[in-house]
Amino acid sequence: MGKETIVETYDLCKKYKNCTALEGLNLQVRRGEIYGLIGDNGAGKTTFLKLLSGLIYPTGGEMKLFGSSEPQELVRARRRMGVLIEEPGFYRQLSVEKNLEYFRLQKGVPGREAVEEVLQVTGLAERRKKRGRQLSFGMKQRLGLGIALLGDPELLLLDEPINGLDPSGIIEMREVLRRLSREKGITIILSSHILSELEQLADVYGFLDGGVLLEQITREALQERCGSYIELRVSEPERYVALLEKQLPGQAYQVLPEHLIHILRPLRETGWYGKLAVESEIVVDRLEEAQISLEEYFVRLKGGKKSC
Repeated sequence: MGKETIVETYDLCKKYKNCTALEGLNLQVRRGEIYGLIGDNGAGKTTFLKLLSGLIYPTGGEMKLFGSSEPQELVRARRRMGVLIEEPGFYRQLSVEKNLEYFRLQKGVPGREAVEEVLQVTGLAERRKKRGRQLSFGMKQRLGLGIALLGDPELLLLDEPINGLDPSGIIEMREVLRRLSREKGITIILSSHILSELEQLADVYGFLDGGVLLEQITREALQERCGSYIELRVSEPERYVALLEKQLPGQAYQVLPEHLIHILRPLRETGWYGKLAVESEIVVDRLEEAQISLEEYFVRLKGGKKSC
């Protein structure tokens, strides 16, 4: 039996007077997943998170949270969520601990131990007495995450949580999110344009461009599509691929500009592909192994080219 679906959307749309921010969005997020929203600025990532959190309302389509789509049920479902969208909001003159205590009371979360747990989970325990205005950008992000975690949410919505962090801050935030997913079973939807980080963190990817979901794909499926490949530059690419199809039927490949050929999911050792060219007196200028990155995959997807 599969995991419970926490978020479902059907033809979800958000239109403003002069533009369409989100169009015909159909996606699913299952319990315990880390779902990475990938897209350039203006792709619709923040709009989608705001729709889920109830900060804005859709102009079309349907949205289900924890299996419910009725307005009153959505209100109740959002009490099971933690949200950090855009800059974290807190009181600059209050300490980290007092900020968390204030938001604990505001949210109606019982027990002061909830604040202590959040301090430990986010790594803010040693900075509990620091005022909000004294925090570094990374610590402000952690405090925003801590506020979102009050009340033990089952679903976290995080908009660019690693944006602006230094390398050590990115690593620390990544570890915090992994721990929340693995140890607490929290479902996380996060957006980022730092694709190298999402590549290490997400279980499922949703590629957004111009408000349209280009593709939703699991980490495993993406790795299968974007495994290692062999890049060849040959003098006669058309003749080479004709030979390749004859000698090795079923071998996937792409013919690219500038006489380049990519051998996808190679069926033979690298040297075999060079030997095929040489034996037919086709000049080989390049023969090397490479790996398709998440960023390269997204660029190809946006360009409308056949992906790997």
